[in-house]
Amino acid sequence: MVYEVPPPGISETQRAKFLQVRAATDAMMKLAKKYHVKLGFGTDLVFGLQQLARQNREFTLRARWFSPLEILRQVTSGNAELLAMSGRRNPYPASSGSLKRARMRTSCSSTASRCKTSRSWSIRMWRSP
Repeated sequence: MVYEVPPPGISETQRAKFLQVRAATDAMMKLAKKYHVKLGFGTDLVFGLQQLARQNREFTLRARWFSPLEILRQVTSGNAELLAMSGRRNPYPASSGSLKRARMRTSCSSTASRCKTSRSWSIRMWRSP
């Protein structure tokens, strides 16, 4: 989805395929959400420095169909779940982390005269021994 317009330097055949995929993206994302299809995020199709700089734009594009929390799950635990489905080819065979809602977090200024309590997300990552 990084490519909102056909990337430069592709053939006419590739351009036609790109336009076909782009035309079906809205329906695909709506169906993915409706049927709880696992989605991930990858950059293996991004080439060229100009496009590489835009790769994170996909997160804002997904906001048409998904909430920020759904997008965060897709690009973190969603990717981990999809990789785990690859069996022996999984590059991360141990559990790679979790995303949990923290109860409360209090932050104070350096002078401690002002403190602010807020709810936040806690991301924990670990590696297998």
